[in-house]
Amino acid sequence: MAGIILTADIGTSSLKAAFIDLDGQLLAFSRMPYRLDSKGNIDAGAWKHAFVNTVKHLHTQVKTCVIDGICISGNGPTLVPVTQEGILCLRFTGTRPEQFNNRYHSRL
Repeated sequence: MAGIILTADIGTSSLKAAFIDLDGQLLAFSRMPYRLDSKGNIDAGAWKHAFVNTVKHLHTQVKTCVIDGICISGNGPTLVPVTQEGILCLRFTGTRPEQFNNRYHSRL
């Protein structure tokens, strides 16, 4: 099936993903929750795990498809530095962007 858009929303407590066609019809939907730590932080690896698994689940609902576009939304400001291969560079454990900047500025 051609003309499919993969959509994903990286939310506060779960990742939602869907396949929609070019007419806006929902073809498949998947949701995977993730856990917050005691400070309300999420390990960026949990986002990656949820994304991979929701997309796998979408493919069980639409067996053959050609993805023509991708749309991803998320919480802002969120920065997850990755290598060219998609491997996480850092693990941000602070709750404020300036903590990230002060801790990792020299590495960027």
